[in-house]
Amino acid sequence: MHVSTGILFAVVLASTPAWAAGSAIRSLVRSTYEHIHAHPEIGHKEFETSKLIRTELEKAGYTEFVDSPSLKTEVISVLRTGRPGPTICLRAELDALAIAEETECDFISTVPGMMHACGHDAHAAMLLGAAVELKNSRDVSGTVVFLFQPAEEVKGGADDIIKDSTLHKLGVEKVFGQHVFPGLPAGVIRIAPGAVLAGSNYYSVKVSGRGSHAAYPHQGDDVPTCTANIISGLTSLPARKMNVLEEPCIMSVAWIECDTSKTYNVLSEECSFGGTVRAYFDIADSIQNGGTIESLMNEYITHTAAACGCTAELRLRRGAPPTTNNPELCEAVLSAADKFPALRADGESIRRMTAEDFAYYTQEFPCLYFSLGIAKDGLGEAGLHQSQFTIHPDALEVGTDFLIWLAEWSTRTE
Repeated sequence: MHVSTGILFAVVLASTPAWAAGSAIRSLVRSTYEHIHAHPEIGHKEFETSKLIRTELEKAGYTEFVDSPSLKTEVISVLRTGRPGPTICLRAELDALAIAEETECDFISTVPGMMHACGHDAHAAMLLGAAVELKNSRDVSGTVVFLFQPAEEVKGGADDIIKDSTLHKLGVEKVFGQHVFPGLPAGVIRIAPGAVLAGSNYYSVKVSGRGSHAAYPHQGDDVPTCTANIISGLTSLPARKMNVLEEPCIMSVAWIECDTSKTYNVLSEECSFGGTVRAYFDIADSIQNGGTIESLMNEYITHTAAACGCTAELRLRRGAPPTTNNPELCEAVLSAADKFPALRADGESIRRMTAEDFAYYTQEFPCLYFSLGIAKDGLGEAGLHQSQFTIHPDALEVGTDFLIWLAEWSTRTE
């Protein structure tokens, strides 16, 4: 499905509203964020992180926790208010990345080669703060499911929760999620209808041919050079074979290796490379020039390899689909936010080629995925998945307060 660019709105907290978290909650959010940041854990291994979250929820009086059979480190707590209203879900992630941190923050990662470079530490801390605040709120109705999801950065997070029907069994009707956004001023929340993030798919290519001495490339097929030619053309393929204005697509190469890697005088018999294909439509969909992304890639790769006397094998695996916000839900939130004295809405146009497994929820439920600005005083400027990634603490208050407001508003407006 091809989705046109939507209108993006920015919501700014202009004053302290009645639903804002108290100082104790703000302190809990800040301390939890710093602790999780200092003790990162990668996907499916977030044991201490999930233990910390569950302990704090139990302290706040939560007693109903739900397991998702395919996962081991999820924390799913349920708030049943006893008041009429819908069942909604607020979601945050738990996992970190295999990146060595290069910041100067006081709570820098204590785990070598691992850090929270995508803001999941902040997401979890803000959702925890919202859950604790909402536990005794008289302004929330219905049922609120707090989903602390593991493994967003790897396979088996949101897709396993959907596969297990965990949210369906709880009767969830809507799902909300937020993500920190570098470069956007702290205190700004961006919401857009329609497709907001691309789908991400994974591919690998193996190029094979005759090897040779580096002094006699003519005696072989010069597989490394053939591979370089394939890579050079592949990354520009969307711009030459697709209408990228209507069919946004990026083919990126993330890794390259040869079977005689770092041997200077041998031309390898085999080279491999791989990366991602990001698009705002499914890789099985037909493109305007005919065929699919897979057929386009396969044709180019095999023909280029054959011209060098080599063979090439493409493997393409579907990843997360595009993340699509429900237009009606988006409009309802923005209408309410526009009337609320503490919020201000502005219009702007944006879409990103990053991907998120929150997309799996958008295929099953009306969803709203929004961005939280984190930049202030030199912090929050480095991009996601960068070793210099930071977050200004003011953003934590805004994100927590907005989650609280969303829960209270969305459960009492049915």
